[in-house]
Amino acid sequence: MGSNNRSTARVFRDFTDAAILQFLSSLNTPRALSVWLLYRSGEHDQLTTLVCDPLNYDDSNSFRDDYAATSLLSKSDFLTTSFNREEVAIDKFLKSEERCRATNRTVLPFAPSGCSPPEALHPLIPRVRRQIERMLGSFRLEELLDSSDWGPGVSTLLKGPSSVKPNKYQSETGMTHEVYDVVWPLLHVAYPSWHKEILAKADASVEVGNVVITVPKNSKTDRVIAIEPGWNLWFQKGLGTMIRRRLLRCGCNLNDQTRNQRLSKDALKMELATIDFSSASDTIAFEVVRMLLPDEWFRILNLFRCRRGRLRDGTVLNWEKFSSMGNGFTFELESMIFYAIALVVTEQTCAIDDVEVKGRVSVFGDDVILPQASAPAFVELSELLGFKVNREKSFLHGRFFESCGAHWFDARDVKPFYLDKRIDTVPKCFGLHNRVVEFAYSCLGSVWGLDARFKKLTRDLRSLVHPSDFCLVPRHYGDVGFFSNLDHALTLKTTKVIRMVGYKIRIRTERAVKLPFDGYGLVLERIRGTSLASEEGRSTRLISRSVKPGNGRGASFSRDEDTRFNYVSLKTTTMTVHRYPTVGAGQWFDFGLWV
Repeated sequence: MGSNNRSTARVFRDFTDAAILQFLSSLNTPRALSVWLLYRSGEHDQLTTLVCDPLNYDDSNSFRDDYAATSLLSKSDFLTTSFNREEVAIDKFLKSEERCRATNRTVLPFAPSGCSPPEALHPLIPRVRRQIERMLGSFRLEELLDSSDWGPGVSTLLKGPSSVKPNKYQSETGMTHEVYDVVWPLLHVAYPSWHKEILAKADASVEVGNVVITVPKNSKTDRVIAIEPGWNLWFQKGLGTMIRRRLLRCGCNLNDQTRNQRLSKDALKMELATIDFSSASDTIAFEVVRMLLPDEWFRILNLFRCRRGRLRDGTVLNWEKFSSMGNGFTFELESMIFYAIALVVTEQTCAIDDVEVKGRVSVFGDDVILPQASAPAFVELSELLGFKVNREKSFLHGRFFESCGAHWFDARDVKPFYLDKRIDTVPKCFGLHNRVVEFAYSCLGSVWGLDARFKKLTRDLRSLVHPSDFCLVPRHYGDVGFFSNLDHALTLKTTKVIRMVGYKIRIRTERAVKLPFDGYGLVLERIRGTSLASEEGRSTRLISRSVKPGNGRGASFSRDEDTRFNYVSLKTTTMTVHRYPTVGAGQWFDFGLWV
């Protein structure tokens, strides 16, 4: 491995406008021309409202090109629009909260403590509840303690460089009042070594709830997420892991999107529907969760969720939703609810056995695939429970289907790509080049080769990068260089043939800056990381053992560089490095020739 401390991050010139023009000109369709004229004239509001309806197309080629033109700038952060994207996002978030309030009022009489049975709301609800009960099984406290972990991001208390995992073990004390009352007094039993060395000397920081912020999403709106208190998130992650593990046993793998992508390709042949939801994470109503989940699971999830939240203007809201994006178990919870509904309605409408049902039903978050015959019943029950189907991104019939980033028209790949940032750095140049190459490859369908319409654009993108950063890499390496065939890569002096092994290449990547960390939290992080990676089923709560750090002087970054063990990666600070990995013989993907 070699490192490069001098910055060569920028390309020779900003190529953004030229790249947009070249790509749209290569498509050479009326829609591509419209996109360019709107972009050049500054009519960016109108540009973001363009849609491409697959029902208006008779063949995959014309749809693919117009779809690519329409999508190209739909997530760009450099458009000049009149939208206040933060306000749009917050307004949508608050409307979702109103939707949850209405759902709670509708569902409350049918909840376990209500006056009416659930089947009076909908006859399939008791079956959905039983399906979820079978999925979850019994709750095991020991499993929760073993499965809990810190998330990768910030908390309400720790932000920026202080949010690295060792410092979370060392300094995180944020929690809601409910967690403080129930859990904080028991941590000496759950994690005795951790408590003895750190927690016993700390004072809990009781938080009102989570904190609502926005992050970029697309050209029209931001995305709302909620930053959780650290200790709530610790146990939320554990609960999410437990639910994920149980769903996997029931045929729903939340660790892999490829099943959804594969079924969406076969949707036309198998008569499947692909369904997507709008603001699914923000429309999980409290009373719906209470009605559908076993009481024991509901109570433990309710304990660790945030019941209140603070907006940026300081307003504190009592949430009508059960959880939001940012909560450590929201993704698993919504997946489980949608999966249970999909299984039940498919069994009801298709009259097929359990094995065949699971072969035609797949869920990944709010991306749902099920038989077309079952789709209307699924939509009806989901919307009764407060969820909102995204009609623009749901396809109950027709020739186009989409799920988990895979887009198919007549089972042909028509996936577009998005130019979200200006092309002014080397990594962005790599990324756009590689998306164009993949698109050119998909254009020829089953024919081996690349669509020659885009050859000049890829050449121009390669010319922007200084020779010291010029790298040709195989497709599976990702955006650490320009995608290339092997024969072209062998023309570089930086590509070496290793007989009987493969090829040594140069890649350009970003590595997190590492700083030495001193404190007992580092010991806990190292042991916890090892234990969570151990074989499933083994006891992993190793941090309960008495482990002494070599030199514990509190939570501080030290200049002492005695050992690499003490170094911690800072996610927010990176440096450019050149590495020289070896690609095994036969592993280099061949795109074929430009034709």
